[in-house]
Amino acid sequence: MPRRQTSRADATLTLLRRSSIVGSVLALGLGGGWMVSRAQSPVAAPHPEVKVLLENDRVRMREIVLPPGSSTGQHTHRYPELAYVFTDGRLRVSTPGAEPVVEQWHAGEARWREAGVTHDLANAGDQPMRVLVIDVKTVNP
Repeated sequence: MPRRQTSRADATLTLLRRSSIVGSVLALGLGGGWMVSRAQSPVAAPHPEVKVLLENDRVRMREIVLPPGSSTGQHTHRYPELAYVFTDGRLRVSTPGAEPVVEQWHAGEARWREAGVTHDLANAGDQPMRVLVIDVKTVNP
């Protein structure tokens, strides 16, 4: 049987899939970004879904879906970030030394967060929340 030639589109798709897997592992485990919390009960909470859409030396762009009840786990932002909200929802924001606050997020809004912020975000609603997050690693003058 003749071997199928790999098209440029196939190669690009394969690279994107590999990048998404590696980026998701880094974002969830090593990057300090969106971490998965561990539930204390026998039934584990749902995990956030993180897809790295683009990453280079200047930015990292991720699509994040937080199912109801899921949490990012406490983390500190290494870079400033821009977030674009695709779906309405309620996030419980827990910051060290403060009482948790529930924020209403609306589809179509953009949010900015400075580097150095430490918090845990949990979906306090009954529907998945979908957000595009862009970490700004460097800025050219």
